[in-house]
Amino acid sequence: MATKVNFPKGVELRSTDDGRFSIEKKVTCELVKQSEKPLVNANKTEYYIGTFKVDGKLYTGITYAGSVEANGAMEVGACYAGEFTVEADSKGKVLPNDDGSARKPILIVSALVKGASAGLDVFGLDDLDIS
Repeated sequence: MATKVNFPKGVELRSTDDGRFSIEKKVTCELVKQSEKPLVNANKTEYYIGTFKVDGKLYTGITYAGSVEANGAMEVGACYAGEFTVEADSKGKVLPNDDGSARKPILIVSALVKGASAGLDVFGLDDLDIS
């Protein structure tokens, strides 16, 4: 009997609106290079392919064309919010591809520049005692 996987900090199992599951990890991605023209997938969704640096390693990722066009061109060297995602079952086991081969995570990157995370200083507080 399969048991639920215990994921490292920052990695989550999420259910999708259509009842499927995915393992996800949010990351900050630095754009190294992006395709000049969008590609089109089987669902007729336009997207760009790019090379992104995450934690010092280079990965190929995708950005959906609509978000790039709505937010302007992405800039090489800028950092963006991204997410590694891979399909899984309800217990967190990665599902194989239809042909039985191993499924690999996909890096999906937002066209919005990654900003700093807010701290308590936005409220004029240095620290909050929650004990």
